Amino acid sequence: MPYIYAICFPVLQRKCEMHGIHLELAKPHALQHIHEVHCTHLALRPCRPLFPGKDYVDQLKLIVKTLGPPPEEDLTFISSHKARAYIRALPPVERVDFSKKFPDADPLAIDLMERMLEFDPRKRINVEDALKHPWLAQLHDEAAEPSAPAPFEFDFEDAQLDEQAVRDLVWEEMRYYHPN
Repeated sequence: MPYIYAICFPVLQRKCEMHGIHLELAKPHALQHIHEVHCTHLALRPCRPLFPGKDYVDQLKLIVKTLGPPPEEDLTFISSHKARAYIRALPPVERVDFSKKFPDADPLAIDLMERMLEFDPRKRINVEDALKHPWLAQLHDEAAEPSAPAPFEFDFEDAQLDEQAVRDLVWEEMRYYHPN
């Protein structure tokens, strides 16, 4: 599986620098979600966020307002009954026509964007397929792209931690990067 960081972050970093934004990470890491990568790319292109929500509820409204209400089967990945009910209760709207929103964009770029912005993460284009997409064909060189032996596991994010456990983890992380 290609390191998304190695492929996408340098491109995002160059785009940020073109807009006068200095973007630097202390240690390279893989970016997990293709949706986040593409939203970042889109935020830099017109110099404003695609979904500029004030909080997660407002952001969800903006996503549905842009992508249109998701079909019922696209809600099954959401475990919270309340969250699914909230999305169902949002006013019905037409999906934004991205070719009109970005009239100067290449139709292939619009196609890739729509695949990256699928509401249901199970339906989104994966990194490997995104890199093989015709819009990125001239940038894609499988031989030059690093890969990981297996997909990254993020099960640790499910752990229920109290305040002291979080403090201990932060301290451990600080000692890792600053051993002295």
